Amino acid sequence: MAGAAGAALTANNQGGNFFGFLSQPSDPSSYGPCLASLVAALGAFASYRGLTAKVADKGDVERIESLAGSAKIAAEESIRATRAEGATVREAVREEIGAGNAEIVAAIQKLQEAQSSNEGVTSTTQPARFVEAYLGMLNDERGFFAPARQEALAALEAVREGRAGDAQVEFSRVLSAFDNSLQQRGEMRQQMAREDAADYRRLATLASDREPQLALRAWRDAVKLDENDFWPWIELSRLEFSHDGNIPAARSAIACACRLAATERDRSVCLNELGIIEVASGNLAAARVHFEEDLEIARVLSSASPENAAAKRDVSVSLSKLGDVEVASGNLAAARVHFEEALEMRRVLSSASPENAAAKRDVSVSLSKLGDVEVASGNLAAARVHFEEALEIARVLSSASPENAEAKRDVIVSLIKMGQITKEPAYWEEALVIAREMETNGQFSPTDASIPDYLQQLIDAVRK
Repeated sequence: MAGAAGAALTANNQGGNFFGFLSQPSDPSSYGPCLASLVAALGAFASYRGLTAKVADKGDVERIESLAGSAKIAAEESIRATRAEGATVREAVREEIGAGNAEIVAAIQKLQEAQSSNEGVTSTTQPARFVEAYLGMLNDERGFFAPARQEALAALEAVREGRAGDAQVEFSRVLSAFDNSLQQRGEMRQQMAREDAADYRRLATLASDREPQLALRAWRDAVKLDENDFWPWIELSRLEFSHDGNIPAARSAIACACRLAATERDRSVCLNELGIIEVASGNLAAARVHFEEDLEIARVLSSASPENAAAKRDVSVSLSKLGDVEVASGNLAAARVHFEEALEMRRVLSSASPENAAAKRDVSVSLSKLGDVEVASGNLAAARVHFEEALEIARVLSSASPENAEAKRDVIVSLIKMGQITKEPAYWEEALVIAREMETNGQFSPTDASIPDYLQQLIDAVRK
């Protein structure tokens, strides 16, 4: 055989170790340029990973994208260069093996025969497949199985020299080393998958408000890479439902989360999400069951930690969800009871944390829900009291955070309800001004894009 592989094989045969050429690397100095390129790529990637932990502004994002692109290009070029450098020797080796080098193949076949003979049974593996598997391990180009390769070469050398006992021992070491290498590679893949999953979770969290479709894709990738993390399944379910409207996918994600629920609060979260999905599916009875169980857990957790504001809020959320189910079921009296209890709890929480905007908004939401119940019950005077207070809170929150789209939307909703109660178009006109501003600034979600036109229709109908 001509070329580098032939020379290596000839030299090793003359030296008594005719398998040595399979374990010898090419001249390392020939890889200089590609190694330098790979080092540069790794350096750029390290910088990229470092920056992702502290993204601050658009400039940082552009630097990350630039570094990531450079790292990818440099790494790909390095890999191509490295493979090209060793291609000649590897191809020559493959030609030698493919041509059926009698000595190598015979040694492997004898090794297989020795295993069967030693166990006193007939081999169930065809000799050709055994040879193929053995050669595949020896000629692996990725470097994962270096320890197994060394043991494999020693086993074949023992067969060639007639040391059957040593060959048996060496072959046992081959299997052990091969298995260990696979285990280590599996652990490396798992660790890399966990790290990638964490990165996808960060991306999804950052993108959830601005680019929900990107966030949805990132959550899907995160759970594929690490399926044993509870909260990504919850977040995925919420986006599948709220953004894509994909109820089956949302239900499937929640089912995965429920299997991973490790605490009572985890169970409570799952039950709440299941209830929301059942409401959207029209299964009010099933939704009620989920929300009632959720409320029971939330009350227990709150009682066990009476100073925990978050636990109290969980109770109020469960009450509010149950109230929604009762409204949808036409049970207005039951809905009123749930909403009133939720409102009472939220007033206490807001009073205990007067600077907490979220707590104030919770009060406003409960007031609005109670107003809706009173409207449906025909108690318009009571409804107006609730709507007026809700509007007052919404105005305060919007003034304190003028760029907050949610706060502006809350004002619009309260103004619409006040207009419906009072039949005074001034409320709708004020809402329309805010809505047009939000429309101009691109602050409406796709589901709310029709609000300006809806308000205009209300105003036009009154003016006719």
